[in-house]
Amino acid sequence: MIHCPSCAGPLRFDIESQSMACDYCHGRFDPQAIRDNTRDDAKGEQVFDTYVYICPSCGAEIATTDQNDAVGFCPYCGGASMIFDKLRRDWCPDVVIPFRVTKEQCKQAYVKEVRRHLFVSRKYRDPKLIESFRGIYMPYWNYQAQIKGGISIKADSPEISVGNNNYTTDHYKIEGQSDTTLTGFSHDASISFDDHLSEKLAPYELSGKVAFTPAYLCGFYAEVGDADARHYTQYAQDTFKAFFEDKLEESPQLEAALKPKKLKVTSYGKVPYKVNISERGLYPVWFMSYRRGNKITYATVNGQTGKVGADLPLSPLRIIIAVLALGAALFGLTALLMNVLPSIKPTTMLGLSVVFTLSGIHMMQHSLLKIVDNAVRNSEYTIKNNRSKFSERFDLSDSPVLTFLVTLGTSLSIVMYTSDGSYDHFFGTIGKFGALAGIVFIVFQHIRQSISLQQLKRMQFQGDSLLRNGIISASQSFVKVNLIAKIVLYITTAFHLIIVIKDPASFSMIYTLSIFAVAELFIYAVLHLRFQAAFAKRALPQFKKKGALYDEN
Repeated sequence: MIHCPSCAGPLRFDIESQSMACDYCHGRFDPQAIRDNTRDDAKGEQVFDTYVYICPSCGAEIATTDQNDAVGFCPYCGGASMIFDKLRRDWCPDVVIPFRVTKEQCKQAYVKEVRRHLFVSRKYRDPKLIESFRGIYMPYWNYQAQIKGGISIKADSPEISVGNNNYTTDHYKIEGQSDTTLTGFSHDASISFDDHLSEKLAPYELSGKVAFTPAYLCGFYAEVGDADARHYTQYAQDTFKAFFEDKLEESPQLEAALKPKKLKVTSYGKVPYKVNISERGLYPVWFMSYRRGNKITYATVNGQTGKVGADLPLSPLRIIIAVLALGAALFGLTALLMNVLPSIKPTTMLGLSVVFTLSGIHMMQHSLLKIVDNAVRNSEYTIKNNRSKFSERFDLSDSPVLTFLVTLGTSLSIVMYTSDGSYDHFFGTIGKFGALAGIVFIVFQHIRQSISLQQLKRMQFQGDSLLRNGIISASQSFVKVNLIAKIVLYITTAFHLIIVIKDPASFSMIYTLSIFAVAELFIYAVLHLRFQAAFAKRALPQFKKKGALYDEN
């Protein structure tokens, strides 16, 4: 605890005024000018006193500078209480970014984010839950990269026609020297703080960091850093490399070398990178946890920028109601059109049902792959013992927008082909081939996705994120269900197409098959959205219980 210089009352850091506030004499003081005067040996030492609390359930630990503080529950597993462990003298971080987002602003940002997601359960808007946000300083490593030495860049000239059918391209090597220092990359240094959450909160504005003093911690908690800085060195180098190459392409020197012959950069040679740890820091995070049974979800808000990173599981009940309403509306609209427009036949309804089912499942599979891609980006995996990044191995180039446009064109073609004669033979032929081409295109997209889904099935995650491990596990389980559903889908689709081409007169069979196709889409949607509703719920964490193994400084 740091005391007021005027009345010796306890001080706290006031976010709005960015000063130390005394609630007794109402004094305001500069945090940089306040020192902990409770210790005789504090002067000149690079350590400060913290009171460490440990969770008996999961082993997580947090620290506070207030001896009288009582930690009501564990922020990581939702346990009933944190037990005081011991007074510890921690090495001072180099810098700190003070809280600038107040608790009220934090709650407003979180509520705004929840309202953006219509299918999120109302329980995540409970005022009592939102009130449980706590201010925690998370430890971070700051990195810098030194790029000093020779750089080699490969570039090609535009393709030039030589003769009738011969083309030539000239290859160039551009060499230069660089003496550059890059900064601005940081990564959390806590095993307890899931990387998936910390990356959602990034980036922090490093221009807002100041020299560390324990005064900034008054009224807040702090996480104990326990992640090895070397663990993220390669990640930092990859980030700096991408940033350096982007800046290099914009440099006047390279532009001057490329412009005369209109060269285009094809690759960068070995760049002399040397990544160092520049400093340790504490960055502000508003943290909230919601526990239900053996599952837990987290919500975090960047205490400097107000950026929200949260687990927001979808509500299965809301999803089912929405899917039922949408399915009923589409089916009713199609049935209405059949009665209003005599040219629309039952076979039209069957063809449209098949196309909508194929397209809907394709879009949901694309959503599944995007969920996994967003969750595990920049993380390493093993696929058949080959290290690879997810985004470099999975085909995510299929566009839902393009599929939607193809679906509309295919639907129009089906209407033209199955018409009772309102269109002439020429348009009927166009409709026939247009419908077949559209269905072939959508099936081809399904095949591309199947390859990616098989890779997902064989993927193993190389990381500590509990949520990422959970997403991979849930995705791989869903892939097995997905395979069965797609086999049934393809068999029934082929059967439906045969009936549409032959144009049978049995209206009852066509209506039955149409309903069956819509039911397939509905069942698949429920399975897919059930997966989405579940993957954001984490298993309760179990960190290493250190007990009395703390290092004495």
